Amino acid sequence: MDNKKGYSNIVDLMRDVVNDDNFINDLESHINSRRISRMLFSMRCRSGKTQNEVAKYLKWSQGKVSKFENTPDDKYKFGDLVQYLDCIGIDMQLEIPGRHKTHLAIIHNAVFKRERQ
Repeated sequence: MDNKKGYSNIVDLMRDVVNDDNFINDLESHINSRRISRMLFSMRCRSGKTQNEVAKYLKWSQGKVSKFENTPDDKYKFGDLVQYLDCIGIDMQLEIPGRHKTHLAIIHNAVFKRERQ
């Protein structure tokens, strides 16, 4: 009999391992605050560029690229975001979100619009 349990994400795994609701809530909040970061990391990987290549192109240190890819969603500077996306071949369009549209949705839409072209 196979007793392996599958998890869809790290928060579900930690709920089984840790019996601390405050920790779980903090973990979930931390993960959710970096949704753009995860998307940027994924897009860079799909572009085939390393952090060192991005750093050289942007005249940043590799450490700055790493920190940039782990920035909380509400801390990104628009200019840095545009430069980063340009480096990995993504055209960014500015869209002012309505009440129900998140910043993540805006970036997501821009990426998939570019991929369809």
